[in-house]
Amino acid sequence: MAWLDLLNKVFAAIIALTLVACSSVNDAHPLGRGAATCFYSGEVSIDPASGVLSADLRIDVSDPSLDQVTFFLSASFTEVQVEGDVVQVATDEISPFGAPVARHALSLSPAGANGMPRQIRFSYGGVLLPTPLPNGINEISPSVVELTVDSQWHPIDARLSETIDADLTINLAGQWIGVADGQVTRVAPETWKLVQANGFDIPVTFLENARVSRTDDYAIFDRRSETTGSEDLQSIAAFCTSWLNDRFGKRDPLPQSNIVLHDREAGGYARRTLIALADVGGFEKPQLLKFVCHELAHYWSSSASASTVDYWLNEGFAEYAALMAVREALGEDVYDALMTEIQAVLDQEGDLPPIWTPGETRRGPPQVQYFKAPAALARLEDAIGRDAFLRVVRRYMTEGVTTTPQLLTILEEVAGTQARDDFETELAQ
Repeated sequence: MAWLDLLNKVFAAIIALTLVACSSVNDAHPLGRGAATCFYSGEVSIDPASGVLSADLRIDVSDPSLDQVTFFLSASFTEVQVEGDVVQVATDEISPFGAPVARHALSLSPAGANGMPRQIRFSYGGVLLPTPLPNGINEISPSVVELTVDSQWHPIDARLSETIDADLTINLAGQWIGVADGQVTRVAPETWKLVQANGFDIPVTFLENARVSRTDDYAIFDRRSETTGSEDLQSIAAFCTSWLNDRFGKRDPLPQSNIVLHDREAGGYARRTLIALADVGGFEKPQLLKFVCHELAHYWSSSASASTVDYWLNEGFAEYAALMAVREALGEDVYDALMTEIQAVLDQEGDLPPIWTPGETRRGPPQVQYFKAPAALARLEDAIGRDAFLRVVRRYMTEGVTTTPQLLTILEEVAGTQARDDFETELAQ
């Protein structure tokens, strides 16, 4: 079960957060999406030699009923100013994610009658990571700049739901390769433009040096000194993209994915089209295939709120879609072995909370999302047959399902009332 220990380290970084709920819409977003609920704009400056990050960001708030909002920001920033349509700011320090975080509780000015969004401005600076994070993710150094939610490098709405659009200018001197969930483009010798639509945070990575492999479907940025596992990764990325698009991407296929291979032993994550992996030399092929397919499946399996009990949909369906892909690529025996490992984890964990019940609102623990939920979906597939199950999964993936009752309705339409009732009972156990 050594591979489960490795995956648990990876999952610990992936599942920490998905974000953000500012209730703002930007109709003129450069990517033309404008569907996210929060829009960040402004300027960020990074000094790789000192580790200092400074920023002047604006957050638009469109929801006229919102009178209070709280943001998390790294406590390592020593110079923080909050201005704009803000009446009062109360700040304290907490440690919900392992590193100290400053919590800024804002009382907003009343919304105007003209319908214009209210604006919040955060200006701050300092050494972002005076102490490295335990998971190894996030770094500012002369060889790599890696920024994700784990470091709280930009303000995060404490309600932890919804999505972010961003249009940022990043000042960074040196010869770098930029990778992001969206578009990151050098616009001047020391200036980059980062544009993102519907992300969960604002992840970006700059690499001093990397071997780059590109196809129409993906780009791989390998910053390791060794090349072990790179050929497997290329074939797996191609397979996962094709397999997922054939089933779920007829109308909305995967955009090109960016996969960054780091030289650390553990610590991976995915933000839509940006996937970061630890050294894949430590992965066996089934692990790697399942991980990559899981993260790419989140392109469709991501509509449920991350702060509610329905979050099991996002992770459970992405994980089981990946298991189905493993079965297709590597055969029934490999699939059965992975399911046996999942059941072993569940047996070891003992009494876990239900996946979903009608009265529950709280999000379950990681073991429910990544192990109990896919095990329940496997039993559902056995009960209704693979063809009917695939129809259920396809509708879930392509119809923007956000709640468990919506899924249960789809299941009833595909497989009947008894199948719905049985699965609802399964979820409540």
